[in-house]
Amino acid sequence: MSKSTFNRVIPAAIAVAALAGSAMAMPTWTVAYDQTGVPSSGGTHGMRSVAVGNNSVYFGFIQSSPNRNVYRHDWDAPYGFMNNRGANSGDQPKAIATDDRGNVFIGNRVSGTQTTIVKVHDAALTEQHSFNFSTNEFGGVAVAKHGSDYFLYVSREAGRQINRYNINDVSNITLDVSFGTGGTYTLPMANSSSGVLRGLWVQPDGTIYVTSRADQVGGMAGALHRVASDLSTVDSIHVASAQDVALFQGKAYVTSYAGLNSKISVVDLGPYAVSEEWTVADIGFARGSSEGYAGIDIDPKGRIWLTDHYYGGSSSLGWSDRLLVSSPIPAPGALALLGLSGLYAIRRRR
Repeated sequence: MSKSTFNRVIPAAIAVAALAGSAMAMPTWTVAYDQTGVPSSGGTHGMRSVAVGNNSVYFGFIQSSPNRNVYRHDWDAPYGFMNNRGANSGDQPKAIATDDRGNVFIGNRVSGTQTTIVKVHDAALTEQHSFNFSTNEFGGVAVAKHGSDYFLYVSREAGRQINRYNINDVSNITLDVSFGTGGTYTLPMANSSSGVLRGLWVQPDGTIYVTSRADQVGGMAGALHRVASDLSTVDSIHVASAQDVALFQGKAYVTSYAGLNSKISVVDLGPYAVSEEWTVADIGFARGSSEGYAGIDIDPKGRIWLTDHYYGGSSSLGWSDRLLVSSPIPAPGALALLGLSGLYAIRRRR
């Protein structure tokens, strides 16, 4: 399918303007999982990916072979451990997505290569199927249901490519050649030669949101891109060091992996503008210069799940990634201000 695609850059003055009357109450944060002092941590670190589903929260570690595991915890306090999926020494679970059928999709990069493997698990993380998707490592994965059909979207950390696969039968995942050109869509960013796509979210209507830490928008690195469902247009706004994205109630929540400058940017989807920025000081935890916020997801209760990647700052302090969970958003008093609703989608990601 051929598309005449063009890119629209939202002016920086608009993109960063606070929207009058739309400010939300700042959520409060709780540590749901802290790896510091975990006896079995054994060097596991690099909490990159997170997804919610099946009354569970799934999160994955991408460093320190052979402990590149995905953990499953109860999503209600005290957020207790349920079980984990062990990984072989090469797997790096860079992205996780769930669907409403109870499947958990883990996008793995094989360490030291560009080889990518999607492994399909049941809700208890028992592996069911495995598919080798060859070159260009994953930035994010997302599941979306369009009508009666289920699709797995994959963003790549090279080439600014997004692929779509049909997953109606999870034992036989096939490339959807009706999407883009032979199953591949390439994000047009003429002002950047090094676009690196990361987090991914796809709406039921097919609209795609994808982050990039490298694409230049308004002369600044980092972007959230919105791709029309027919792939005909792209809107891009600057979000520094954008890593991952989740949508809820008419807003996009974008993480920045940027050391002391890490943050969550709140993007209003109507005017497509950054309305708020929640900084490290707002979230309330100290950070080191080489750390950052990585994966993000939002459960149906409106709670944000955030992976706080390797906050110890040095291996001499022990591996100390954390999983943070917020109070529900938006605050009750802000509900009337939302122009869109019902945008919680099957998870996707990262």
